[in-house]
Amino acid sequence: MGYYHLKNAQARFAVNFAYEEALESQVAGKSLRIPVWVVNDYRREVPFDLHCEILDLQGHAVWSRNLTDTVGSDGAKQTGGVEWATPDKPGVYVLRARAIEIRRRAINGGELDLH
Repeated sequence: MGYYHLKNAQARFAVNFAYEEALESQVAGKSLRIPVWVVNDYRREVPFDLHCEILDLQGHAVWSRNLTDTVGSDGAKQTGGVEWATPDKPGVYVLRARAIEIRRRAINGGELDLH
Protein backbone atom coordinates (compact mmCIF):
# COMPACT_ATOMS: atom_id res chain seq x y z
CA MET A 1 0.00 0.00 0.00
CA GLY A 2 2.82 2.44 0.87
CA TYR A 3 4.34 1.94 -2.60
CA TYR A 4 1.33 3.49 -4.34
CA HIS A 5 1.35 6.55 -2.09
CA LEU A 6 5.05 7.04 -2.71
CA LYS A 7 4.64 6.61 -6.46
CA ASN A 8 1.84 9.21 -6.55
CA ALA A 9 4.04 11.67 -4.63
CA GLN A 10 6.78 11.45 -7.25
CA ALA A 11 6.85 13.39 -10.51
CA ARG A 12 5.23 11.48 -13.37
CA PHE A 13 7.44 13.14 -15.99
CA ALA A 14 11.07 13.83 -15.11
CA VAL A 15 14.56 14.42 -16.50
CA ASN A 16 17.53 12.56 -15.09
CA PHE A 17 21.29 12.73 -15.67
CA ALA A 18 22.92 9.29 -15.53
CA TYR A 19 26.44 10.28 -14.53
CA GLU A 20 28.36 8.18 -12.02
CA GLU A 21 30.98 10.81 -11.12
CA ALA A 22 28.46 13.59 -10.48
CA LEU A 23 29.79 14.69 -7.09
CA GLU A 24 33.49 14.26 -7.84
CA SER A 25 35.82 17.04 -8.98
CA GLN A 26 36.67 16.98 -12.67
CA VAL A 27 40.07 18.02 -13.99
CA ALA A 28 40.40 20.87 -16.50
CA GLY A 29 40.10 19.82 -20.12
CA LYS A 30 38.35 16.53 -19.35
CA SER A 31 35.77 15.45 -21.92
CA LEU A 32 32.46 14.66 -20.23
CA ARG A 33 29.69 12.58 -21.78
CA ILE A 34 26.61 12.66 -19.56
CA PRO A 35 23.53 10.71 -20.71
CA VAL A 36 20.17 12.47 -20.35
CA TRP A 37 17.13 10.30 -19.58
CA VAL A 38 13.47 11.26 -19.64
CA VAL A 39 11.06 9.22 -17.51
CA ASN A 40 7.36 9.12 -18.33
CA ASP A 41 4.94 7.45 -15.92
CA TYR A 42 1.83 8.53 -17.83
CA ARG A 43 -0.25 5.99 -19.76
CA ARG A 44 0.27 7.95 -22.98
CA GLU A 45 3.28 8.92 -25.03
CA VAL A 46 4.60 12.38 -24.32
CA PRO A 47 6.28 14.58 -26.95
CA PHE A 48 8.57 17.15 -25.32
CA ASP A 49 11.10 19.92 -25.82
CA LEU A 50 14.27 19.44 -23.77
CA HIS A 51 16.69 22.21 -22.78
CA CYS A 52 20.00 21.27 -21.10
CA GLU A 53 22.56 23.79 -19.93
CA ILE A 54 25.69 24.23 -17.86
CA LEU A 55 26.00 27.45 -15.86
CA ASP A 56 28.76 29.07 -13.86
CA LEU A 57 27.95 30.35 -10.36
CA GLN A 58 27.11 33.80 -11.74
CA GLY A 59 24.31 32.22 -13.78
CA HIS A 60 26.01 32.59 -17.18
CA ALA A 61 25.41 29.70 -19.57
CA VAL A 62 28.70 28.18 -20.71
CA TRP A 63 27.02 25.40 -22.71
CA SER A 64 23.45 24.64 -23.83
CA ARG A 65 21.52 22.34 -26.13
CA ASN A 66 17.88 22.02 -27.21
CA LEU A 67 16.15 19.05 -28.74
CA THR A 68 12.68 17.65 -29.34
CA ASP A 69 11.75 14.01 -28.78
CA THR A 70 8.96 11.68 -27.64
CA VAL A 71 8.96 9.11 -24.84
CA GLY A 72 6.49 6.21 -24.90
CA SER A 73 3.79 5.55 -22.35
CA ASP A 74 5.03 4.30 -18.98
CA GLY A 75 8.62 4.33 -20.23
CA ALA A 76 12.06 5.84 -20.01
CA LYS A 77 14.33 6.91 -22.84
CA GLN A 78 17.86 8.17 -23.20
CA THR A 79 17.38 11.26 -25.28
CA GLY A 80 20.72 12.71 -26.17
CA GLY A 81 23.42 13.77 -23.83
CA VAL A 82 25.71 16.46 -22.59
CA GLU A 83 29.08 16.45 -24.34
CA TRP A 84 31.31 19.09 -22.80
CA ALA A 85 35.01 19.64 -22.12
CA THR A 86 35.63 21.14 -18.70
CA PRO A 87 37.17 24.62 -18.93
CA ASP A 88 40.75 25.49 -17.97
CA LYS A 89 39.44 27.96 -15.37
CA PRO A 90 38.65 26.03 -12.18
CA GLY A 91 35.29 26.62 -10.58
CA VAL A 92 31.89 25.20 -9.77
CA TYR A 93 29.47 24.59 -12.62
CA VAL A 94 25.79 23.66 -12.48
CA LEU A 95 24.20 21.17 -14.87
CA ARG A 96 20.45 21.49 -15.27
CA ALA A 97 17.68 20.45 -17.63
CA ARG A 98 14.04 21.27 -18.29
CA ALA A 99 11.59 19.17 -20.31
CA ILE A 100 8.30 20.71 -21.39
CA GLU A 101 5.50 18.62 -22.82
CA ILE A 102 4.33 19.59 -26.30
CA ARG A 103 0.58 19.38 -26.56
CA ARG A 104 -0.80 19.20 -30.10
CA ARG A 105 -4.24 20.34 -31.14
CA ALA A 106 -5.74 20.07 -34.62
CA ILE A 107 -6.63 23.42 -36.17
CA ASN A 108 -8.24 23.55 -39.63
CA GLY A 109 -6.53 20.40 -40.85
CA GLY A 110 -3.12 21.38 -39.42
CA GLU A 111 -1.50 21.10 -36.04
CA LEU A 112 -0.68 23.76 -33.51
CA ASP A 113 2.02 23.16 -30.91
CA LEU A 114 1.05 24.32 -27.45
CA HIS A 115 3.68 24.44 -24.69
